[in-house]
Amino acid sequence: MTAAPDPVADTAVTIRPARDADLLRLTNIHNHYVTDTAITFDLEPFTVDQRREWFTRYAETGRRFFPENSRRYLNGLEGNWKSIRSGQWKLIEIPKAETNLYELYDTQKDPGETTNLYRPGDPQAKELAARLHAWLDSFEGGAKPAEQEPREIDPATAERLRALGYMNR
Repeated sequence: MTAAPDPVADTAVTIRPARDADLLRLTNIHNHYVTDTAITFDLEPFTVDQRREWFTRYAETGRRFFPENSRRYLNGLEGNWKSIRSGQWKLIEIPKAETNLYELYDTQKDPGETTNLYRPGDPQAKELAARLHAWLDSFEGGAKPAEQEPREIDPATAERLRALGYMNR
């Protein structure tokens, strides 16, 4: 029996921060979903100028995505908070360079998440953190996709990605 061909075996894909030159393609992609699907609540397509403020706010620029959040300690994807819910419990992991911070909430007694119950060594927090990391690690390459080696993809897939603006010509 012959193994099926790997669909990502022939073309390298580079993931990089968005650039101003990407704005037209990103606007076109978004407008496709506005006009041809029910995925977005937007009703009218956008012009590039209308999307510029959105792009400036959300493009990966090396600055924090959420400058109003003084507790976002790492830039980029590495700084994204992670959380898990199980029953009444919610654990939030806040990435920090030296050690991650954690918050634990009993959402049944404290639906507004105003009282952080986390204490180092707390069995509930340890169990939720273990489940969160097991889930993240279950994805191919684990929880850190930026550390993956580039994978090759077939020419047809590469052309589709180029047409969508995800790859350079």
